Amino acid sequence: MDAWDFPESFRAPDQRVTLRYSNLREISGWGGPLIGALRIEPSEIDFAARRFGGPPVWSEDARYVAIPEWAQTHDAFGADHFSWQVLTIFDLQEMREATRADKFSVIQIEAFQAGAIRGVDSPRHQPRAFSASIENSDWRALGARQTPVVRAIPMPQQIAGCAVLPIVVGILTIYGVIYRVGNWIRDKDE
Repeated sequence: MDAWDFPESFRAPDQRVTLRYSNLREISGWGGPLIGALRIEPSEIDFAARRFGGPPVWSEDARYVAIPEWAQTHDAFGADHFSWQVLTIFDLQEMREATRADKFSVIQIEAFQAGAIRGVDSPRHQPRAFSASIENSDWRALGARQTPVVRAIPMPQQIAGCAVLPIVVGILTIYGVIYRVGNWIRDKDE
């Protein structure tokens, strides 16, 4: 199993909790890693506004689960983009979560033992090993954060393009009208 191929549900080692993905799809539609919304059952905690990758990895005692979360950004036009991942940890005993600040391309979590998470960033292209500890995490209530990292990204070329596009369309429209009128006059004279 890896970020490109994993099932829609993951049961905890103690069989009490299930992580269930919905709307699981390729992020780019061209063989990219999978992305989807997440629900924790039986608690019915639903992360409908957030997008997660996978596969998640449970701690040995099934108290914690580490999961890749896609960071959501918005461009100047308001379109959503998922450009990088962050590592999110759920503490299902205390019903809290923490998100590590590091940015990753694609996370592949390999182990979660003794409070330490080990994995690889970008496993298919220039892989880089990483590790994280739950001890240095900033915890908050589970589900308290609606979206991961949300930033408006105004692109100067897009903003400039917004002003240029109507002008170009207007010029082409006027040119088309003049061309058709000219043809109509020429055809009428013949």
